[in-house]
Amino acid sequence: MNYSVYQNNYLANEVMQASPKRLIELLLEGCIKNLKQAALAIDREDVNLAHNKLVRAQDIISELRYSINEEVGGEVAQQFIQLYEYINNQLLLANLKKDKVVVEKIEGMVEELLATWKQLEV
Repeated sequence: MNYSVYQNNYLANEVMQASPKRLIELLLEGCIKNLKQAALAIDREDVNLAHNKLVRAQDIISELRYSINEEVGGEVAQQFIQLYEYINNQLLLANLKKDKVVVEKIEGMVEELLATWKQLEV
């Protein structure tokens, strides 16, 4: 078995045992990883890789957005929905223009969001 297989097995095991809070953290970490890779791909002018990484980041943000229970979450849920929709719209624009500045701006926002989640005691 190569390193990639071990890494995938470890991640799958972590996801299966994770709390809902930790699952959100894992998704945000995955989003950040994809955004970093997209920015590097834009630097290298690798349009296909940049596209794929930005689409993956959008998929993660969409998953977070659609996992929100609007009925239970009330106003806070609506604020998160608006934030996730803003991030996805910005990622769409970044992907269309291959705009590294926008990618890095969104990466910073997601990093702040992750830091906030990590501070929560649930």
